[in-house]
Amino acid sequence: MRAMFFDRYGEPDVLHLRDVPVPQPQDGEVLIRVGYAGVNPADSKARSGQSARGGYRYRDVNFPFVTGMDAAGVVERTGPNVTDFRQGDRVITWSEADGKTWGSYADFMRVSARHVSPMPKSLNFAQAAAVPVASLTAFQALFHAEKGGMIPGQKVLIHGASGGVGSFAVQLAKSGGVLVAATCGTANVAYVRTLGADRVIDYKTEDVSRAVRDWSTEGFGCRAGRRGTRYCASGLRHAPARRPPGQHPHRNRRW
Repeated sequence: MRAMFFDRYGEPDVLHLRDVPVPQPQDGEVLIRVGYAGVNPADSKARSGQSARGGYRYRDVNFPFVTGMDAAGVVERTGPNVTDFRQGDRVITWSEADGKTWGSYADFMRVSARHVSPMPKSLNFAQAAAVPVASLTAFQALFHAEKGGMIPGQKVLIHGASGGVGSFAVQLAKSGGVLVAATCGTANVAYVRTLGADRVIDYKTEDVSRAVRDWSTEGFGCRAGRRGTRYCASGLRHAPARRPPGQHPHRNRRW
């Protein structure tokens, strides 16, 4: 198979196309013929060495290495004890991101069956390849018990709502019954409205802190990176919800 390798950290010119043997799926793994590979910031961070220097996801990679976290393709072969997928299934997947397992910049990709999902029928391979990491990041931020824990009726502020993670976050939040305020630039206001946001804030023309306070007069807690921290510091107050007896504490966090 063809694969895009790098054997040292550096700029994009360290990437080289090589012919290598097709990997064989092991116990609990799936071999996928890659139709399209998604491109994520983490890919360039791995290639440049930024991940290794910063300890992001993994501290170092085993050279030579094939990066790439997202992919959409077709199941070529399954390893022992894989029962949910069979040859010919159209799927999406994401890599282990452990610095050892090769990623999606190749004709074939070997992954754990736990990282494979059926490809949405409404998408083509090019569209589906952009789904796994961005959608999973958004879902975990909103609903993972230890990270988000949002419940219906709560309010969330989503920054960068027109981007990859942000656009998924708006739609997932709305599907989960969460009220959404979303920030974006002027050119993307109409688009973010189509995603279902209850309040779209144009950060280029509006005071975001004031807009959020007006939208959520009872207070608004946020945990949305650098921008979110700055807006909280400029006057937004945290308003934790009261939780029913016995409910996991993280499931009532507003951010």
